[in-house]
Amino acid sequence: MRERILRLPELSDEQFKILGKPKEGFWLLLGGPGTGKSVVVMQRLKQISASDDAMFLAYNKVLHSYCQQVMKRSFGDQAMTKIVTSTIFRWLGEFYDQQLKQGRQLPKLPDAKSAYDIDYEMMESNVRASGQGQVHKKVYLVVDEGQDMPEGFYNFLVSVGFENIFVAADFNQTITERQSTREELIDALALDNEDVLTLSENYRNSNEIAKFSQFFYSDKSTPPSNEPTRVAGFVPTLLMCKYRLHAIKLILREADNDPRKLIGVIVGDHEDLEFYVGHLRNLGMQLDNLRPPVTTYKNSDDSVEIDFANGGIVVLCDASVKGLEFDVVYICLDSIWKIKSSVDEVAFRKSMYVNASRAKEKLFLLKNQKENRELMERLPSEPELMQIGNLDE
Repeated sequence: MRERILRLPELSDEQFKILGKPKEGFWLLLGGPGTGKSVVVMQRLKQISASDDAMFLAYNKVLHSYCQQVMKRSFGDQAMTKIVTSTIFRWLGEFYDQQLKQGRQLPKLPDAKSAYDIDYEMMESNVRASGQGQVHKKVYLVVDEGQDMPEGFYNFLVSVGFENIFVAADFNQTITERQSTREELIDALALDNEDVLTLSENYRNSNEIAKFSQFFYSDKSTPPSNEPTRVAGFVPTLLMCKYRLHAIKLILREADNDPRKLIGVIVGDHEDLEFYVGHLRNLGMQLDNLRPPVTTYKNSDDSVEIDFANGGIVVLCDASVKGLEFDVVYICLDSIWKIKSSVDEVAFRKSMYVNASRAKEKLFLLKNQKENRELMERLPSEPELMQIGNLDE
């Protein structure tokens, strides 16, 4: 049996209080990893859809799929017929195309590969000039991981008539400079202090994993979550390995020990993603149980085929893991360092903050044995935060 529990948990007191806020107006919900931002987002959608049109938007296709699966299992098929879900990029294209099909004289927008490439000022100007500028007054919009979108996106939403927007965000999880800052988002939605809400309790990570993740905390615009009390008895461990095939065998053994566990393998680029997917699927190795399914998501042209309700191994680039959680996580450290250190130190810290906080029970970092003093200096040195072992012994 590989089936896992994939349903929304009971609301905590602080989460329940946020659901008690009026559904009308603009709201920003802040909280660190594991505080239940997505839990509140999904419950908010159910609450609104009971009487009004509700729309859920996420930047990341994997997060969108994950939330769809959780909501379907938690709310049932009937309730899901009342909730519209989409990725932000797809919805923006469909919205603009809809205006064209209705006979509006709107010029075609330049091709864009992502939501960051859209000219929001041109899009806003075209829609307003068409006379269709106030078309969404009655729709309640809920955005998860809202820090992923630029300020222009929120200016556009306001300009086309959205009057009820609920955004969940963690600005420690912004990975590029093209995303919104807290100040930009607050300014775009004209939020007052009482419109900015905060979650503080970490319900996902063990105490040990939370402390390790907190080492990489870098952006004070989202308050850090409180230290969780749940102790797993397992300190995050850096494993030095001479051959990556040893890491492949370790991951397969972990999956074989309990087929119900969902294991996340996080890499920095597609080259390493292909390596781990290929070898995890094909390496000849004696196992006690059936070989675990190995799934992945490579690029925006692919559909998401990951089943979060069953155990197995999921290999993803770090840009696709925000909002997700796994029982066990392996971070391919050399791969992450190669990509993020070429940007700046903050990019590396934020990536590590996101990646490490995906783990619920156990966290491993995989590194080759070549000396890299610059990388090691950016990892915790305290043994209570990180242990170091040799995988080849």
